[in-house]
Amino acid sequence: FQPLLKTNGKTNLWHPTVNLSWYLYIFPLFLIMLLRDVTSLKGRISNFLLIIGGTFLVFLLFQQRFGYFMSVLISLSFAFWFDTAQTIIPRSIKKSFLGTGLISLVFLLTLAPQFYQLKNASASPVIFPPSVLDSALKWLAENSPPTSYYDQPNMQPEYGVYIDWSNGHYLNYKARRPTLVNNFGTHLDFGFKEYLRLNFISSEEEFILNLDKLKLRYLVFQYLSGDIADIAAMVGVNKDDYFTAKAMPDNTVAYVPKAKYYGLIIPRLALDYGVGVNTESISHLRLIYEGVNRYQILKRTTTVYKVFQVVKGALVKGTAPPNSLVTAQTLVQTNQNTQFVYKATAFADMNGAYQMTVPYANTGNTIKTGAITSYRISAPGNRQTFDVSDNDVINGNTITVNLQ
Repeated sequence: FQPLLKTNGKTNLWHPTVNLSWYLYIFPLFLIMLLRDVTSLKGRISNFLLIIGGTFLVFLLFQQRFGYFMSVLISLSFAFWFDTAQTIIPRSIKKSFLGTGLISLVFLLTLAPQFYQLKNASASPVIFPPSVLDSALKWLAENSPPTSYYDQPNMQPEYGVYIDWSNGHYLNYKARRPTLVNNFGTHLDFGFKEYLRLNFISSEEEFILNLDKLKLRYLVFQYLSGDIADIAAMVGVNKDDYFTAKAMPDNTVAYVPKAKYYGLIIPRLALDYGVGVNTESISHLRLIYEGVNRYQILKRTTTVYKVFQVVKGALVKGTAPPNSLVTAQTLVQTNQNTQFVYKATAFADMNGAYQMTVPYANTGNTIKTGAITSYRISAPGNRQTFDVSDNDVINGNTITVNLQ
């Protein structure tokens, strides 16, 4: 979404040089052809390519993503350049060793920036093939209630699915489910800014309120968005609160997350399953599927695709010694046999009353991901176990456990 000559707010001429190299180099050739003969077929073709290229370039000056338009133009321009070169270069030079060498050198020079870009791309995060996402979306289609109007954005469906906007249309097609946003991105009248704001919420209560307002019942995380710093600017968040700017060798700026970033709900879900480390575990979202592929990001190794479901959660309440800490935990196993401990905590009040909400069931599960042990709950001087059914989690049933 950045202007062509800008990268992270700073002027950068390298990006257009690399991504438009073919068109920039053959642009003078079109002018030469026009000067030679504007009435010939080749002259008219070059005139057409100049007009179309200039039009695309205007769009591109405002947003880099319109560079996709240039791909077809560059393909046509290369064919035209190659054919024209055959007629402009004298036959005697073309047949000589020197002529062949010069033509090859020009060809390699036009590709040089592209080789540099490919070198940098090799160090970029792995982009997983569509088949990996296909498996996650197929699972979602088979394990979630069907909805109406998934393909009619002007109608109100029963619920929606959160997914990165760049895969919105793909989810519509593969899973037959409606999404909050799709590939139209900023051109959407509703949904895009709401989607962006979800990325900077640290309170679970606020996050769930927003999900309810938007009627989102499932969330699909593929990997954390690489343009998260730009997202911050788009929703009026000070990115310096969450990231440290780091200058890179290619004159771009990388944003390294600060500790505050890891406290946001979406990174906690995408990286750590929503399990609390130095904070409370998330209690109204449960993991229901994870993909097989793993990748390294932000000093963590995690799975690339995760599907979470919004649930009421089972309400566990009872009595414990006044002003004491109550802890409940269970072992969760995913469909890929990954195991992690889910732990919930609560403080008993001065009268000894406590309550907590847990999102995982250890009985009655209809999917592979879920708790595989009874919950162990403890307070000073007392330990017990209790079970939670899938029905308890879905309907928000109350389970009473007294610890005194």
